[in-house]
Amino acid sequence: GEFSDVTGAASCASCLDGFYASTPGSTFCVAAQPGRYAASSDAEPLVCARGTFSVGGNTACSPCPQGEYNEKPGSSSCERCPSPLTTKAEGAQFCDACDASYYFDNVGFRKND
Repeated sequence: GEFSDVTGAASCASCLDGFYASTPGSTFCVAAQPGRYAASSDAEPLVCARGTFSVGGNTACSPCPQGEYNEKPGSSSCERCPSPLTTKAEGAQFCDACDASYYFDNVGFRKND
């Protein structure tokens, strides 16, 4: 997307990364909203997938760090897994592992000796 903040300008300037021009003939660029990203300056922002997040104004979503998860698309943050749960890798949609100092059996979570 391009914009011009000068009326009658002969040319337009490109929007910065993470921003887009919402309509043809725009006089300004808009930052991608939290939970979305602007992969291209001439397209509407896309929704972040589950396991990722964006605080806004980004060209891509970031994966949730290991130990955090996000089960909802379009999120602006990730949630920390409750102890003793964690995640196997970054970009998790749910807590899918036990902390290394715990294990799970038919009784429930138990701390390793």
